[in-house]
Amino acid sequence: MGHFLVDWIGYWAVRLLACCINALPFQWALAVGRFLGAVFYYCHKRKRVAYVNLKAAFGTQYTPRELKRIARRTYVHIAQIAVEMFRFPYLDEAYVDTYVQMDGMERIPQALKKGKGLMFLTGHFGNWELMGIASAIRGFPMKILAREQKHSRLNGFLNRLRSTHDNEVIGKGMAVREIMQALRHNEIVAFASDQSGGPDGVYVDLFDRKTSTPPGVISIAQRTGCVVLPAFIVRKQKGRQHVCVHEPLEIPATGNAKEDVKVGLRNYLQLLEQYVRKYPDQWLWGHKRWKYTLNRSVVFLTDDKAGHRSQVQALLELFEDVAQEKGLQLTTEICTVRYKSEIHRMFLFVIAFLCGRWMQGYIPFLRFFLLPESYEKVRTAYADVVVSCGASAVPLNILLKHENGAKNIAIMKPPFPYNHCNFDLMLIPQHDYCPVKRKNIIKLTVALSPTDTDKLKSEGKKLKEKLMLSNNNIMSVLVGGDTKDYVYDVNMVEKTIDELIRLTRERNGFLLVTTSRRTRPDIIHLVKEKLFQEDCCKLLVIPTENNIENIVYGMIDVARIIIVTEDSVSMISESVQSGKPVIVIKMAKKGISKKHVRFQNNLIDEKLITVNTYENISNSFRVMMKRRGEKQPYSDEKDIISNALRNLI
Repeated sequence: MGHFLVDWIGYWAVRLLACCINALPFQWALAVGRFLGAVFYYCHKRKRVAYVNLKAAFGTQYTPRELKRIARRTYVHIAQIAVEMFRFPYLDEAYVDTYVQMDGMERIPQALKKGKGLMFLTGHFGNWELMGIASAIRGFPMKILAREQKHSRLNGFLNRLRSTHDNEVIGKGMAVREIMQALRHNEIVAFASDQSGGPDGVYVDLFDRKTSTPPGVISIAQRTGCVVLPAFIVRKQKGRQHVCVHEPLEIPATGNAKEDVKVGLRNYLQLLEQYVRKYPDQWLWGHKRWKYTLNRSVVFLTDDKAGHRSQVQALLELFEDVAQEKGLQLTTEICTVRYKSEIHRMFLFVIAFLCGRWMQGYIPFLRFFLLPESYEKVRTAYADVVVSCGASAVPLNILLKHENGAKNIAIMKPPFPYNHCNFDLMLIPQHDYCPVKRKNIIKLTVALSPTDTDKLKSEGKKLKEKLMLSNNNIMSVLVGGDTKDYVYDVNMVEKTIDELIRLTRERNGFLLVTTSRRTRPDIIHLVKEKLFQEDCCKLLVIPTENNIENIVYGMIDVARIIIVTEDSVSMISESVQSGKPVIVIKMAKKGISKKHVRFQNNLIDEKLITVNTYENISNSFRVMMKRRGEKQPYSDEKDIISNALRNLI
C-alpha cells in the first residue's frame, strides 16, 4: 500500500509540475529548472555519491570546492533535462532547427544501406533523451532501450514522453529478442551503455580505473554485423544543444570474441571520457559507477609509534594477499599523522565526532590542525578503504571515510566517544577491554604483526650465512626501552644480562641481541660493556648506531627461544606469532599499565609466554621448551581477518 501511494502521489506531482513548466516560455522554464535543480542538490543524498565519483575520476585536478560546484551543476543540468522532456510532445522541426545543431547525421543513412540495422550508442551524457527525439524529427525514429523505474505510473509517463515522434521504447525482459528483430528489419536501436555492468560485466579502463561495463551492445554487433555509431549531445547556452554522430565504432574481428568485445568497449569509453573531461557537469555522476572495479585504494593512517607502524604493515600484507587472490590492483599509501599541537589534536577529535558526516568537501580545513607534510598527504588521498591505528589517527579516519565514501577499519579500540558504530571493521586485541560483541568486531589474541613466513626464512638464512651459525641452540634477545610510565632499572638490566650469559654458556649456545631506538643511552652503554667482548654473543645490534634492515626477522627465524622485554606489546606479539617459545622479562619494578597486564595474562593463560624477572629465567626456559610448537594463535585469526577484508574490497 505504501509503495502504491508513493507511486500515485509521485506520478500526479510530476504531471502537475509538467503542466506548470509547459505553461511558461521556454527560457523561463529552463530558469525554473535550474533553480529546482540547485534546491534538489541540497536535499538529495546522492550528491555524496556524485562528489565521491568526481573525486575518483579527477583526483587532485579539481579542488574539493570545485568538485562540489561541478556536482551541483550536474543537478542543475538534470533538472533542465526534465524541463525539456516535458515538452517532447510539442517539439517540431522549428525547435530542432533553432536549438539543436546536428553534425554527422549523414552517417545514419550510410550505415542503414548495409541492411543489417544500426545501433546508436551514447551515454547518460548531455540530454541523451532529447537526442533520440531530435533524430526522430529529422526522419530517423529509433527503438530506445530504457531501464524500468520502480514506480510503474511514473515509468509509464516517462516512456510515453520517449515514445513521441514515432520512437518506441524497449523495456527489460524481452529486450534482446526485440533488439534482434529490429536490427533484422534494418531499424535503429539506441543504447546508453555507460553504467556499471555489475559483477558479470567486462572490465575496461574508465578514468584510469578498470571498471565493469555491460558488453551487450558490442556482443550484439558481433552477432549481427550491424554498424555501431557513437553519438553524444552537448548542452550549450540558452537551451541550445549540439549533437555529434561519430564514425562507426571500431570493433576488431580477430576470432577472440572476448578480447574483441573488450577492445570495442575501450574505444567507446575512451570517446565518452573525452566528452566527460571536457564537460564534467553533463554526465550522470550520481550512480555508483565504480562499485565493481579491479582497482582498489587503501590509505593507512598512523602515528610515529613503532608498534602502530608494525600493525599497519601487518594489515597491509593481508590486504595485498586478498587483492592478489581476487585479481585486484591494489594501491596503498601510509600517512603519518602529525598535529601542530595537542590542542589542535583535541579540537579535531571533537569536530570529527560531532560533524564528520557533514564534512565532505571540507578537507582543506585540516591545514589548520595538521603539520604541512601530513596535511598534503591527507589532502591528496583517495581511498576505497581507510585504516587507522592509534588514537590520534581516529578523527582523520572518520573524516576520510565520509570524504571518499569509503569503508573504514580501526586497529585497536578507538577512544571514547568513538565506538563500533563509527567503523565497518574493528580489530581489537583482547587486552583492549571491549565487552561489546558485534559482527564488525574481531578480537585478537595478540596485536597485529607482520607474519611473512618467506621473509622470515629468507632473513634467517642470510643471518646464518653471515654469522656462520652451525649451532641451533640460539637465544635471540629483543630489548626495548622506556615508555611514559615504564622506566628501566639499570640494576635489573645488568643482572638479566649476566643470567643470560650464564645460561648461554651452560647450554653451549649463542646470544643474538638487539636494542631499539627507544633504549636509553645508559642502558645501551651497559649492554655494549657486557656483551661487546663476550664470546657467546655472536650479534649485537644498536639501531641508533649500526641498524641492520630486517634484522629482527632473521633473529626470530634462527632463534630456538626468544627473550623479549615486557615494555613493547608489538615486540611480544611478533615473537609469539613466530611460534617460537617466548620468555618475557621484567626490566622495571613498576610502571606497566593495566592494559599491558591484561595482555600478558591473556598470553599466559593461553600458555604462549612466561613472564619473569632475571631470577627465574632458567625455570622459564625449561617450561617454554616443553611447550615448543604447541600453538600459533595468529593463524586462525589471520583467516578471519582475511575473510573480513574480502567482504570490504
